[in-house]
Amino acid sequence: MIPADVRLLEVKALQVNESALTGESEPVNKHGDPLEDAADDLPTADQKNMAFMGTAVTSGETDAVVVATGSKTQIGKIATEVQQAGQIQTPLERRIRRLTKWITLVILLVAAVASTIGWLVGRDLVEMVLLGVMASLGIHVAWLYIPLSQELLRFTPLSASTWAVALGIAATAIAVNELHKRFHTPGH
Repeated sequence: MIPADVRLLEVKALQVNESALTGESEPVNKHGDPLEDAADDLPTADQKNMAFMGTAVTSGETDAVVVATGSKTQIGKIATEVQQAGQIQTPLERRIRRLTKWITLVILLVAAVASTIGWLVGRDLVEMVLLGVMASLGIHVAWLYIPLSQELLRFTPLSASTWAVALGIAATAIAVNELHKRFHTPGH
């Protein structure tokens, strides 16, 4: 296995299997002679005086000088391009992200309207804020647990232990609110 990109110097019947890099199924004959009129963008498969990281010598021998290592090798450049390609969003992913933002906005709007209406009819503001938060969480959870949305958003439902923690926090908040009402109400 060749550990780096190398420029071949003295070659004795060298053949290299470049299938991992070029897809060529047969070993390629290599030589140490300079390439005449070689362009800077010469395809890897046409660079007969080079051997590349990740390829394997099948026969022969050579002296060579290292010209690139790591991400600067041909295989490293391919790996970098593949990694960058994975970060590009498809049109479907962009539409799903936009839909998710709209759904979140609607959920927050419903929570705000419910809280405001409750407060305007004389309910306690803290209760109405809690109602709004619970309503928004309920709608949000319902949306996330629809199987299609799980697949589109690459979402995995919460585990039972995570739900237990969330319910414990919610129960504590409700208990604190009830205690607050009980001890801060005039006449108690």
